[in-house]
Amino acid sequence: MSNIWFIVITFYRFVLGLALCKQKGGAAKRKAEALGYLSEGLELLLNQIVKRRNQPKYNKERTELLSSSLLRPDSVLCMQGILTLADQLVGMQPPPQSIMSTFDVYHCGVYLATRVLSKLVARGDTYHQLEWLALEGKSSLLQMLMEENTEKSEEQNNVIKKYCDYLSALIKCSTVPPGPQLLDLQQKVCWLNLFQIFLFFLKVIHHHHNHLIIIIIIIITIIIIVIIISSSSSCSSSSSNSSSSSSSSSSK
Repeated sequence: MSNIWFIVITFYRFVLGLALCKQKGGAAKRKAEALGYLSEGLELLLNQIVKRRNQPKYNKERTELLSSSLLRPDSVLCMQGILTLADQLVGMQPPPQSIMSTFDVYHCGVYLATRVLSKLVARGDTYHQLEWLALEGKSSLLQMLMEENTEKSEEQNNVIKKYCDYLSALIKCSTVPPGPQLLDLQQKVCWLNLFQIFLFFLKVIHHHHNHLIIIIIIIITIIIIVIIISSSSSCSSSSSNSSSSSSSSSSK
């Protein structure tokens, strides 16, 4: 019985921390308190997942109602709290000692969201919200990798390239309705891809001093920029057309 009350209290503190961070002006003086509440909820959620995995197979079937399980991975509120915790940790100096690193929190949120997406059957509001949270978390992870070090090794550049490819594939296969937010995310990923290509070309120029190769690389870079700009503008026009057509149909 005491364990149930501990879960309930931790959940309510988790919601309080999320509300403090989401309010107008942020948590302000209560930021450390809010981050502590969110971190406690994340730790309890991970502990529950591990305990459920360690149970015998005959106990793994769900026997309780979803409403009785407050902290669970398929809850949009819990996923919002995890990514909000990561967003609040970005740029904090010094980082809190008793809380996981920003990268680990983002990684937990993205992993749990994508894991739940693979098990949801209906493509309703819950699926779309979790899908968008996964896209935002993956984009934030990619941004952190880009800003981590100015001079990156070949292995780090390969990891960033893989993240760009994975995020592009996730956006392409997503069922999120087209809109300005999705368009901004697509443009962001395109520019990050372009930046990686530009870094690759700089390395080639650094190792080859042939002027013909440099001219070819500059031409290829300009062509890629033109393609990205044209594709982004076409996406924006199509999204605006779809929004205008939907508004006209609703008015009819």
